[in-house]
Amino acid sequence: MRKKNKSLGGVIAAGSALAGAALGAAAVILSDKKNQEKIKKTVDDISREAVVIGKNIKKKAEEFTKTPVSPVSKTPVKKKTSRKPTSSAKN
Repeated sequence: MRKKNKSLGGVIAAGSALAGAALGAAAVILSDKKNQEKIKKTVDDISREAVVIGKNIKKKAEEFTKTPVSPVSKTPVKKKTSRKPTSSAKN
């Protein structure tokens, strides 16, 4: 059982180290003014594209709801009938 805990601790330590390295790299990238402008422009472009995609999805959803839909036919549920003994069963 202790071996499992040690290996899990190693995984957590490695994950923490990677997360710390990623945060450090992000801090270095964001400290540069040119990179900040590039990131801002990219985020703005993605935001605009997301709005266009959202409008298209809304338009398609509205078109879909306006199309006539044929009613779904339900298959009749068969009622269980009790079995009556036949004349051969009485013999």
